[in-house]
Amino acid sequence: MSAGELRHKVVIESLTHGATTNGDYSEPTWATVATVWASIRPSKAGEQSGDRDFTRQSIDIKIRYRSDVTNKMRITEGSTIYEINSIVDPIGRGQYLLISATVHGA
Repeated sequence: MSAGELRHKVVIESLTHGATTNGDYSEPTWATVATVWASIRPSKAGEQSGDRDFTRQSIDIKIRYRSDVTNKMRITEGSTIYEINSIVDPIGRGQYLLISATVHGA
């Protein structure tokens, strides 16, 4: 993987629940885990719901390997939010991750 293919600056975020001063939990918020460079490319994905076909805007994201990324996190690029579907270390050597994601709200 060459550094030149990682052209998109993305933010990996994790859902957190903070505590208020009186000990209650506040509304969940997204906290930044890391800002990394990534390759983003469209992926084809089709789903069926009953007798209707529809497509969801799916993408493939490639980043340098990180052991702390889970599918409970999300990735943002500017105002675009990507929901993580799956994470794969394709060659099993800890060099990079391939993340399958869906555009939030698409």
